[in-house]
Amino acid sequence: MKKIIKTAFGVASLAAFCAGLFTYFQLSPDLADPDGFYHMRMAHLIAERGVIRDFIWLPFTTLGEYYVDQHYVFHVLMIPFVKFSSPLLGIKVFIILLATTMITSWGLLMRAIPSRWWWLISVVLVLTVPFSFRLNLVKATPLALILVAATIYCLLKEKNWWLLPLAVLFVWSYGGFVMMLVVVVIWGMAHMLQGVHKNWRSWKWWKSFLWPIIITTIGLLVGLLVNPHFPNNIYFYWDQFVQIGIINYQEEIGVGGEWYPYRPGRLLFGSTLLVIATISGLVSRFVQRQWKQIDWFVLGLALFGLLLTLKSKRYVEYFGPYWALAAATWLRDVTWSWSSVVQGFTHRLGRSISYTLIAAVLLMLLVPVVLSDVRRNRNDLKDGISLTRYQAGSEWLRDNAEPNTVVLHSDWDDFPMLFYHNPQNYYINGLDPTFMYKYDSELYSMWVDITLGKYSGSVEAALQTFKARYVIIEEDHVLMYNLINKSSITELVYSDEEVDIFAVSDF
Repeated sequence: MKKIIKTAFGVASLAAFCAGLFTYFQLSPDLADPDGFYHMRMAHLIAERGVIRDFIWLPFTTLGEYYVDQHYVFHVLMIPFVKFSSPLLGIKVFIILLATTMITSWGLLMRAIPSRWWWLISVVLVLTVPFSFRLNLVKATPLALILVAATIYCLLKEKNWWLLPLAVLFVWSYGGFVMMLVVVVIWGMAHMLQGVHKNWRSWKWWKSFLWPIIITTIGLLVGLLVNPHFPNNIYFYWDQFVQIGIINYQEEIGVGGEWYPYRPGRLLFGSTLLVIATISGLVSRFVQRQWKQIDWFVLGLALFGLLLTLKSKRYVEYFGPYWALAAATWLRDVTWSWSSVVQGFTHRLGRSISYTLIAAVLLMLLVPVVLSDVRRNRNDLKDGISLTRYQAGSEWLRDNAEPNTVVLHSDWDDFPMLFYHNPQNYYINGLDPTFMYKYDSELYSMWVDITLGKYSGSVEAALQTFKARYVIIEEDHVLMYNLINKSSITELVYSDEEVDIFAVSDF
């Protein structure tokens, strides 16, 4: 009973700490990422219409041909929160709860290893700036990481059959569901390394190695096939995994900033405590020379998370938890107590004073770093996008434009806000420019040149090609404004501090 109470107190205190810190991060009237507007609108649409099978709002992208709501479960969970009288408050409460649940689930996973340092490493994870920033965006990242933690728990406890429904749920919850298979394969490789000098020819050994992989693969296939978006989801995930995730056209087009590489120095600077804890654990494990399957497993995860993050910034969402799990695992046998400190002062006073002074200096150095990281994360999250961004212009379009008419806009990342405030019209490009580039690279180039104000062809013909009845221009696109304003078939019909709207005459 005492052990249960101690665990419950640890979990409750960790959850309270996370909820308090995440609430501090979310004390802003803005959203830090434009994709949050898309997710909120999708939750509204699902509540009103059910599963969205056709994405009619971007007809000049591959999404108009085949669309998958890759975050369906995430959007369903969001519905009661965005239905609040205050959507901004609702979405922030949702993110706080989901992020807190994610950290708590990984804390419990570390405890199940078991690790003595699960609580402290969980706090270090929360204080890791690059990861914590991603965790506080309106994205499905926390939900995906909860499912990854559940996957690892099943592997630890040899609950292989639980992987089947978990894999189906993963496919319906997160577009990066292949991560579950990667985790299971790394577990199998760790099993292989651990059993190299054992009876690897036995069927029992091979069953332990292959069975989790087979079950997970079957579950993922079921999730893909028994799906309201089948067979469009096959084409969609080809674009998502291969065209965007692996090939990534960042050398040819301007993709989102999260797809560009992370500078190693900046990653290290933002993850100082986590890196120190992980490297300390690795050194400790090498000294003890007692490597088990779990040690090889977390080493594989840590290396995989690092390589992913160095490829694209967005994958820091895996780097953080994987390195935290590795630190907790490798430090699991390291002990420390106040009684040992007291004994040290009693029997080895000189050495203990030296250790205490070193610890005090380290503490004095680390506390300012932690406080600086927290403030930096808060500042990054508060300098976001107001929920009313483009609201006035969008409402004018909603009230004056015919439903289903095309609106040509000045940036691909303006789409989520326009879509959120006015889903009755269609737009040109959004969510990721690769979707339009792969649909028609010539159309994409034409649209980019128009938005930059350097299109040399007939603007009238271009507007006819897009079937655009309105053009909405952000206030800083002066060259685009001048280009559209010169056209003989456009007329300025609306203007405010954010946007200008031109109506296009009959073709």
